[in-house]
Amino acid sequence: MQGGKLAIANGIDIINIIMAHNKMSALRAEASTAFVQRETGSVAGVARAMQAATAPTEGQRMLQAGYKGAILGGESREQSSTTTDAEGNVRVDRFVERSVLGEDGRPILLQQAQQCVGGGGGHMGAEEI
Repeated sequence: MQGGKLAIANGIDIINIIMAHNKMSALRAEASTAFVQRETGSVAGVARAMQAATAPTEGQRMLQAGYKGAILGGESREQSSTTTDAEGNVRVDRFVERSVLGEDGRPILLQQAQQCVGGGGGHMGAEEI
């Protein structure tokens, strides 16, 4: 198209445009949950932010690209083990440790432990510790 205007949108603008669509109620609900978690300092919000900073998914990495270093950097370690007892019960233990330095230079450490136990081939129940 000649003589037309070219719209330029950053990552935040694109998300706002997508969220405005009438079929995006799930995205709006997720955004409001994330907002409340962030503003209240909830453990889930802190864990989510630290996961995004230390071990981002491809989607998170794409969204972070426009922030030019404003995203906290850090380290992430994860360890999992699986054991089976004599009765055939399977137990999976998972430990995640994430650490970042805050904007004020203070360290933030998050540790998560999860244990899943299930009978021989049955349903696994998960418990966050």
